[in-house]
Formats: sequence, C-alpha cells, structure tokens
Amino acid sequence: MEEEAHWIELDVGGMISSGVQPFPVVMERARALGRGEQLRLHVPFDPLPLRSVLLSEGFIVDVRERDGSAVVVEIRREEGARDTGGMNLDLRDVGEDQAMARVLEAASLLGRDEELVAHLKFFPADMLEELRSRPYEVECEEAGPGCRVVRIWRRLFIMGKTNLSPGN
Repeated sequence: MEEEAHWIELDVGGMISSGVQPFPVVMERARALGRGEQLRLHVPFDPLPLRSVLLSEGFIVDVRERDGSAVVVEIRREEGARDTGGMNLDLRDVGEDQAMARVLEAASLLGRDEELVAHLKFFPADMLEELRSRPYEVECEEAGPGCRVVRIWRRLFIMGKTNLSPGN
C-alpha cells in the first residue's frame, strides 16, 4: 500500500517582493525532506536556476504554471522513485506561444542523460518543428482528451553516430 504524500507548502512571493533571496531557504527545506515528504513551492515566475540546482542534487522537480502569473514547483526525493534525471512541465493552462518559450528555455538546460516531459492541451506542431531543428529528439503522444505529452532529450553525436535515446 502506497502512503500518501505529506506536502510542505512554501510561498516565496513575499520574500522576493521584499528583496530577500529565497534560494537558501528553499534549498534548506528541500534537503530536509524525508521519505514521502514533498515541497510545494509557490513563486511568481519559473525558477530555472533553482530547478537546475535541485535536479543536479537528485531531486525530482515538477513545474505547474497557472495563467502565466504564478508557478507551482513541486519538489520531492523519494526512495524507490524513478529519477528520470529531467524535468516535468505542466503547461496545460498556458497558450501555445508561452508553452513554446517555456519548453525551449527548459530544454536548453538539459544535460546528457536528462529528459524533459511537457504536458500540453494542444498538438504542438510548431514546437515539434522548432525542437527538431535544434539538437533535440522529440516524441509526442496523446495522453487523453485535451492532453499531449511531449518528451524531449538532447541529440548526441558520438563518432559519427546519433544517439537517439536518453541514457544510452
């Protein structure tokens, strides 16, 4: 039987607006997470540098954007959880242009064995074309009514051969 996650809520909007740097507080709380605990971070923008540091320390990071004005970042480190070494973006509440910008920005942070998974409410034809014109491999699938899942990873070139899957 799987135990229910315990959420720790942290809204750093007030800290940011008063000029206080929230990075040390967020990292302290994230590093203190126990088994089954998750940190839900409320921020006024997508904290890409913070996400990069969290991922490098083995955390699983999910980003959910709401109306382009607020972002919820869910952070967890659970024993037995599969760490894909990447990011998850829930962009079902944003338009195509903003989704494209966020995906391209997040994809630029991907390392060799990392994968970006984006959840969208539309078929991202322009996004797929743009990503494929860059050094990325892309898969897109329907995940139910009004939901597309796009998986993105870096295209690697090794001695004249292309590595087409993450982790190889």
